[in-house]
Amino acid sequence: MTANFRWAGLGLTLILAACASGPGAGKVDASPEATIERRAVERWNLLIDNNFHAAYDYLSPGYRSTRTVAAYAAGAKPPIMTYTSAQWLGVTCDTEDSCLARLLLQYTIQMPGAGEAPAITEMKERWLRLGGQWYYLPER
Repeated sequence: MTANFRWAGLGLTLILAACASGPGAGKVDASPEATIERRAVERWNLLIDNNFHAAYDYLSPGYRSTRTVAAYAAGAKPPIMTYTSAQWLGVTCDTEDSCLARLLLQYTIQMPGAGEAPAITEMKERWLRLGGQWYYLPER
């Protein structure tokens, strides 16, 4: 009977260990391209939601060291524009730590005397891997 309890205890230990490791344990990290896609789309969704403070965290540490979150939020979107959607187009990596992402941004713009007009533009964004994390580096 004691041997049965030992086997039951061992089985329970193995089951708990498997549960503790969680889904995806042992999987290889996502590719740089997939990570940049996820982070770029997340950042644009935050901008669409006017959550500039959260979008600020996606900026490179160097950029953040030169611009406060308040300054970034104040200039993140012209007041006559309303972002409506961002669609992922793709990414090209120059090096293993520097990639150029492309997104299609849809927005409306307030035209004086004409009201709201829809607009669309392709955005090109430089993403850098620093300390294992991908960050957006604005041009300005």
